[in-house]
Amino acid sequence: MAISNSLDRLINNLGKHRGLAKPYDFRFDLTHPTYFPQTLLDDFNTMLQDTTLPSKVYSKQPVYYGGPLENFPYIATYNGEISCTLILRKRDPIYDALHKWHADIINSNIVSWPDDYTCKQAKIFLEYKVLEKDETIQPNTTAVYTLYDMWPESVTEIPLTQSSQNEYIRYTVTFCFRQWKKEDNDIGDPTSAGNAGSDFNPDFVR
Repeated sequence: MAISNSLDRLINNLGKHRGLAKPYDFRFDLTHPTYFPQTLLDDFNTMLQDTTLPSKVYSKQPVYYGGPLENFPYIATYNGEISCTLILRKRDPIYDALHKWHADIINSNIVSWPDDYTCKQAKIFLEYKVLEKDETIQPNTTAVYTLYDMWPESVTEIPLTQSSQNEYIRYTVTFCFRQWKKEDNDIGDPTSAGNAGSDFNPDFVR
């Protein structure tokens, strides 16, 4: 009986909160007016295999007031990197665009102006699928992660070998970013959800 009650509570709880989060229910909106136009976005998400959500850590200062030693947070430290692993095709506009973007950051030993190579806002949408009455499946957004001032730090080397005849090539791009924020959203399509925080000023958060 106890196991049955516990299982019922778990099922009810999952239903109330849209079910279990799935690692594949996401979409990554990354564009740059010069290097990564909007026309590449669907192709990018089709080839994208793996990525990670950003994180941050609070640095702490131990303080002693005569009793037990206490720790107090004083600054938020962002890890500042996020990786994307993609499938490589024989003719791949995504790979070419990322390489061009990466190469132009430092060109002939001259570092470009940050406004020229940074993506001002990239967004990762966490989604769940809803079966509508007309039997169509519509994506709904539960959360939006916005990353500010992103740029490609590295495009990994690609190993070639004669011993892997039945495998395909994957490569990883590591992006740097300045900071991020998260918005929770339960309704609407991903595009409207991502615009919910357009008035946010990232310069107020460090």
